[in-house]
Amino acid sequence: MMEDKLKYFENEEILELDDEFEFECLACGKCCYNNHHEIVLTGYDMFRLTKGLKKEVKEIAKYCNFHIGYDTKLPLFILKMVNDGVCSFYENGKCGCHDCKPITCALYPLGRMFKLNEKDKTVDVKYASMIKKSCGGTGKKYTVREFLEKSNILNSEEEVCAHQDLIITLCENDYVKLYKKKFESITSEQRRLILITLCFIMYEIFEEDKSYKEQIMERKKHINKIIEMAGTFDCLSEKKLNRNDLCRCGSNKKYKHCCMKQNN
Repeated sequence: MMEDKLKYFENEEILELDDEFEFECLACGKCCYNNHHEIVLTGYDMFRLTKGLKKEVKEIAKYCNFHIGYDTKLPLFILKMVNDGVCSFYENGKCGCHDCKPITCALYPLGRMFKLNEKDKTVDVKYASMIKKSCGGTGKKYTVREFLEKSNILNSEEEVCAHQDLIITLCENDYVKLYKKKFESITSEQRRLILITLCFIMYEIFEEDKSYKEQIMERKKHINKIIEMAGTFDCLSEKKLNRNDLCRCGSNKKYKHCCMKQNN
């Protein structure tokens, strides 16, 4: 999918913030069904949805399928498609989260690509029109900047990059590295408890009236402390448990009555 996007950007005219394009949303809902691309929700998407819909992350999760990243082993939420490809937020012929919908949806008909500038390590942002002949009308002209502002996602690339930066920080964390190394050897219950902690770090308890990016930067500073306080990574310790020690899976049972047989 990423390779297809790269090829698309190579073949299309790149739009700058003050370049114009023509598009009019007809509220037909075609972009809400028969969508064959997975839409992975970032932490910023979750922040927008919980803030806009006044719901907790666990309620937003009902609209998603839960996955574990193949390489990262981090928790992922992918927008759920129901009834043969209809977005789970699609209700009564319209988007049920229109004002706070995921960035991928809010950007349409624009595509956005991030490219790292190797010289100064800054991120260049590029846009291109991805309008399909069967979608939308004509007659309305927007600059890219005007469209982003109208869709309430101007400067959202900073927030999306903040989420990506958090993922990189987690992947480089010693606790998370050990979790990835032992992923297959720990019990399903141990894995579940660790994933709960990771979900908290990545998606939960952000203040609505504060910048998501600033809160991410602050959270990055305290990742080790959050992990240590949760205690869910203790099962990865190299120290051997004695029979009468509390099991590390979080059951509050003695090791001999819990996971000892499974680990022997």
